[in-house]
Amino acid sequence: MSFHMSKKSEREATNRETTTSASEWNPAISSLIPKGRKLVKVSPDAKLEEATTLMRAYNYSQLPVMAGERNVKGVISWKSIGSSEIAQIGTSEVRHYMDDNISNILRQTVYATDSLIQVSHIIEEHDYVLVKSQQNAIVGIVTVSDLSGEFRTLYEPIYLSGSVELNLRQIVQNANFADCDFEKAGVTNVIEKLTLSQYNQLISDEGNWSKLKLKNVDCKTFRKCLSEVTDIRNSVVHFRVREVPHEKKELLRSFSEFVEALAITQSKQNSP
Repeated sequence: MSFHMSKKSEREATNRETTTSASEWNPAISSLIPKGRKLVKVSPDAKLEEATTLMRAYNYSQLPVMAGERNVKGVISWKSIGSSEIAQIGTSEVRHYMDDNISNILRQTVYATDSLIQVSHIIEEHDYVLVKSQQNAIVGIVTVSDLSGEFRTLYEPIYLSGSVELNLRQIVQNANFADCDFEKAGVTNVIEKLTLSQYNQLISDEGNWSKLKLKNVDCKTFRKCLSEVTDIRNSVVHFRVREVPHEKKELLRSFSEFVEALAITQSKQNSP
């Protein structure tokens, strides 16, 4: 009966922590356009210097060339400028340096409500998409740089917590624990199957901690940080949060580097 109640309590706790809806894990492409960001564009009759100055000032690789809010005439980019520069000596208007293949540009124009996953392959193939409202007004441009930044936001916490786990595995393997050490801690002796929580449980025993031979490292503080990293990792993997707060991400980065350094130091100490 007590086992049933503990499982129920665990499910209830998990449900309380689940605050991120499924749609937030596959957001609309417009979510990559910061609120308040105005569309930066140029007209076909603008001077090339105006376009390149805007691109440098905003660190953009391309700009839509437009007449009004809906009429896209083309896209000017460093690539299109480079391919046109020799042929267009003596001309200075944007129209002579833009990509004006409208059929291609239309294929690279998506609605703001389209999902990020649905259009990510277009961005990967063409470096950008133009984003339009339901009223067909161009409201922004999303580039491969924006896409990589979004995926880094989602993937980095998993990568960093994974790095912690792999380096902890190495540290434990180098410590040469006996089967009784794992049994005493109540965890499996198959090191590759240990979770972060189980690593924490394993080193909670004073004797086990001492076998790690981690010089100048406080066990209580180390285990507290490992618990925080485990909570962050679980919140992401179990879809409780979509984006890890900055201060927690900084802990992930610094603790990952710390554990990696410990693993390297320990290996050197154990080498003949």
